[in-house]
Amino acid sequence: LPCFLPLFNDMHNHVNILLSGPRFSVLEGAIKGPVAVPLLIINVASQVACIKGVYSLNAYSSSLTATMATTLRKFVSLCISVYYFDNPFTITHWLSTGAIFMGSFLYFLPSHTQQISREKKEK
Repeated sequence: LPCFLPLFNDMHNHVNILLSGPRFSVLEGAIKGPVAVPLLIINVASQVACIKGVYSLNAYSSSLTATMATTLRKFVSLCISVYYFDNPFTITHWLSTGAIFMGSFLYFLPSHTQQISREKKEK
């Protein structure tokens, strides 16, 4: 936590922005507050669930499988962001995506060919 001390003023300003944003009211005013707070809580909860899933995947599968699953999840998130927020999907995005999947494929290829050659020797 001491690493965040230089960012304290910036973080404090953003908390104030979060708390001064649009407000909501539920159950005839029984529960009210800034709209961003429940959204932030949902975001944090989904990130906790996601990282728990990644750790579980790492525990039960190879690092390549975990990397591929994480890469695919990030690619789907990128596609949703492009669609939902009307962000442009540039040639750089396509090249980066291709490079990631090509690198994963090349990483997988040697172990896959070794497995096939072992299976041929056993027959």
